[in-house]
Amino acid sequence: MALGGSRLHALVAYLGLHSGAPQSRQQMAVRFWPEVPEAQGRNNLRQLLHQQWLPSGVVLPEGGWSDEEVLAAIIRITGGNFRLLHRLLTQIARLVKINALPKVTSQAVETARESLVIGTA
Repeated sequence: MALGGSRLHALVAYLGLHSGAPQSRQQMAVRFWPEVPEAQGRNNLRQLLHQQWLPSGVVLPEGGWSDEEVLAAIIRITGGNFRLLHRLLTQIARLVKINALPKVTSQAVETARESLVIGTA
């Protein structure tokens, strides 16, 4: 299956429904790419998140994420809300650029979250 919209939407929906529990890359790779070896599934997951989650015009460092906690924090904060995800990633990109960070860190994610006004349901 090609990387793209339907798999991305399924992934975000799944993570939103399970936002209270951490999900490892291994679990996500096996769940969403059962037809390929685990290493290829992890690579597919990484490509999907990097290519499809970034809003137009948002540039993150080539180093990507510092660790899995960064991605988990983004998922926890946004809970599958694409509008909030766009706002958060835009703010993260600004912080990374201003601070010349080689990778997105957990501290950058938390600082970006603190700078946003986020309502509660």
